[in-house]
Amino acid sequence: MKNWLTYNQMTRENSGGKAVELANMKKLGLNVPDFFALSMPVADYIRQTGNTMEVEEELLASLSEVPLYAVRSSAIMEDGNETSFAGLFETFLNVPKEKLGEKILACLRAVGNNHIQDYVHFHEIEKRELGLTVIVQEMVPAEKSGVLFTANPQGLLNESVLIVGNGLGEGVVNAEVPVTTYFLKRDESLIYFEREEDSPQLREEELESLLEQVDGLSEEKLDIEFAVYKGEVFVLQARPITTYPRGEVAVYNNSNLVESYPGLTQPLTESFIKFAYEHVFKGVAWRFSRSQALVASYQSAFEELVVRINGRMYYNMNHLYGLLQFLPFPKLILPIWQEMMGFSQKEVVISHDLEKKTSLWESLSISVRILKELITAPQQMDELNHEFQDTSAFFTETYKVDMTADEVEQLYNTLAEQVLKKWDITLVNDLYAFIYTGISKRILRKWGKDPESGEWYHWFSGIPMMSSMEPVIGMQQLTAFVREHDLVEELKQIQTESELALFLNRKPAFAQEFTRYIDKYGDRGLEELKLEADTFRSQPLKAIRQMVDLLDTSPKPITTAPSEMEEPFKGWRKHVFRFVSKRARLGIQHRETSRLNRSRIYGMVRTLFGRLGEIAEQKGLISAHDDVFWLTTEEIFDLKDYHGVIEERKLAQEGFESLPAYGYLVFQGSPYNKVVRNIENARQGTDEKILQGTPTSNGIVEGEILVVHQPNEVRTDAKDKILVTQMTDPGWVFLLTQAKGIIAEKGSLLSHTAIISRELGIPAVVGIKHATQQLQSGEQVILDGNTGQVTRKEAFDEGRTIK
Repeated sequence: MKNWLTYNQMTRENSGGKAVELANMKKLGLNVPDFFALSMPVADYIRQTGNTMEVEEELLASLSEVPLYAVRSSAIMEDGNETSFAGLFETFLNVPKEKLGEKILACLRAVGNNHIQDYVHFHEIEKRELGLTVIVQEMVPAEKSGVLFTANPQGLLNESVLIVGNGLGEGVVNAEVPVTTYFLKRDESLIYFEREEDSPQLREEELESLLEQVDGLSEEKLDIEFAVYKGEVFVLQARPITTYPRGEVAVYNNSNLVESYPGLTQPLTESFIKFAYEHVFKGVAWRFSRSQALVASYQSAFEELVVRINGRMYYNMNHLYGLLQFLPFPKLILPIWQEMMGFSQKEVVISHDLEKKTSLWESLSISVRILKELITAPQQMDELNHEFQDTSAFFTETYKVDMTADEVEQLYNTLAEQVLKKWDITLVNDLYAFIYTGISKRILRKWGKDPESGEWYHWFSGIPMMSSMEPVIGMQQLTAFVREHDLVEELKQIQTESELALFLNRKPAFAQEFTRYIDKYGDRGLEELKLEADTFRSQPLKAIRQMVDLLDTSPKPITTAPSEMEEPFKGWRKHVFRFVSKRARLGIQHRETSRLNRSRIYGMVRTLFGRLGEIAEQKGLISAHDDVFWLTTEEIFDLKDYHGVIEERKLAQEGFESLPAYGYLVFQGSPYNKVVRNIENARQGTDEKILQGTPTSNGIVEGEILVVHQPNEVRTDAKDKILVTQMTDPGWVFLLTQAKGIIAEKGSLLSHTAIISRELGIPAVVGIKHATQQLQSGEQVILDGNTGQVTRKEAFDEGRTIK
């Protein structure tokens, strides 16, 4: 056996790259079929002399009793980043024992083939450096075979791609058999797949076996060939992925942002919020630095702070973290900011061109300005609110339903100038609220109190003048008016907008109250920050239906009075905690006020773009007025025939609807949208009897689950149920007044889920991955808002026992 090497003897120098990778996997315990390799000096000798190659019977006997073998090359220079030699060398499958010598020599002599010689010459490789030898391996009579890319070769680093087909791997690689393509988002336990007709699927235990084996490999980006025979998964080969996009790694995260823009978003909303984020963050940078040069150096970050990928909105974290370097002592502030924003991934990533550009003197100056802005933030927020009332009045006086396109554009630009002039103070107030909220929790922890207990949540509930509650309070006052004037049955009969118009004409007193409500709160609703969403203002009939729902239920009473709070500390500590928590509550109060005003801004913009949609429809440039939401702001102000563009975008969005919602994306190179084909969802999440999340509103309740995928479709069904959803937005307040509790996949201590549930006094838990898949409507659970645990009373998982 002197001419042959077993896996314990192999190195890259004596047996080539492919052989040593197999040897390493074998040593790690992966299920690699037994193999041996021709030693490099002997391989060189045979290639030069052309002598017949004989394989010792003793060596073959060391393998399992198999009738057939695989014979393939292994070269030192193979599978390199610059020299992959992909598909150039020879591989022979199903080789009987008597043909081994012939096929080994064929592999060695292939180095003289023209296509390999051309490749070697192009890459300026010396023949000796190539170092070609041969592997002989047990042949697995595969029923299914495939390739697993541990990172998506298109550049999505935290998504794996698995392709499987019937039979041997060469049929899959050569596209000779129909395949099933799996996409695995393993850091979020999400899987979906695309199937061709008559293509196979991996059984769950086969998939788990393969993933468990590759988890032991250290290389992050691998191309792994595998085979399945009688339920056993074999790893046949592993090589680095060499064809990969160039460029820096960029991270995209939708934590916190998904609260404002849940689900899929259309292009008009994307382009508008990119414009808004750019100017608001640029305003903060100027406010803190007073340096045009410094602000200009971050222009690329301002322009791409948010981005739409596969129809969903994400923060560009490289740019966001780059901008946060403006803050003094970022290492101290960032953990608090991450917690308040609900970011589960804590790694700080910054684009190379956005590394901190401030000098020591600039940093000191910025620190002083930030301190000044934080001290005066409450006063400035009050001033912003008063100025916004003037802007709102200006819009009401100026807008006319018959405005021309030019008049709409002029009003839009004036509105943008007035709103964006000082709106950046809302981000300063967010920082104000984050800092004081974080400090209050640290004080509780440092002085022996549990910041996750009811004390913290009780102290931060019952905030007076909480704007988030105003629309519900106003709606309750409307329902009281309806009962007082005996209008309940008439309201229930209204089914169309025309019937509503007739009713309002007949009931002027109600019409006055209803119009006042719409003028004040008509822009609050589910998904209110999506311009394409329907609100009470755009569809008043929705407000009537909400009123009817409240008339048919007994919603929780809401008070605007501050809650009675027991002091958690005595003496000087009481005064310190009161000082800090008072400012945290004030920051939260102002934050909610600005959010309500923000919904009104979006209402104005929605109205303006709706008018442009009417004009475009009248001119035949789009098929329907609401098709305008498939355009960008640049396109909408340059009206022309967009029928083709709109249809293409609608088709892409239909595909995006079938994709699972990724919350965290890591790209190398530019992000891209997926081209979606025949998608089916596989398992999502894990099945557990106790689900653990982050508590945000204390209390314990037991009740029936209602999983909410489409909140617009939920009406009285929410009464006395524990609602389960991916996330909530401000418009959920109407549903939550009926609910027993709330469980959300996304959220943070200062998310709307947390704030509204605390105000309503219902338990809430956020941050439970795949809650909408793991829990089912009708299931009974115990929701513990003190510990963040959700305990299932029964398991609904196709009869399987829950772990």
